[in-house]
Amino acid sequence: IWGVALCFISPSKKGVKVVIGIDTEQATHEQYFYWFEKLFLKMLGIKIDPSGKDVARACYLSYDPKAFIDKRHQQFEPSDLEYLDKEPIKNENEK
Repeated sequence: IWGVALCFISPSKKGVKVVIGIDTEQATHEQYFYWFEKLFLKMLGIKIDPSGKDVARACYLSYDPKAFIDKRHQQFEPSDLEYLDKEPIKNENEK
């Protein structure tokens, strides 16, 4: 699923942690965060916790024994996501 490398239940058990391969030499963590925020909202209707844009809050370890790990994931490139900047996000009240 889109280059997701690792996915597991958050330590609070109130959400899901998703680790996605990115190239920070081509775009910043924050730029990727905003692209993925738009992508998850548009494709899945999922709002991402905005605290994830803070790179210092990154979580790379899982305690979840059922964590999903895809060793075949492919790293995202900015060109894979930049089209999202051109598309408006629907207001959650719109249908």
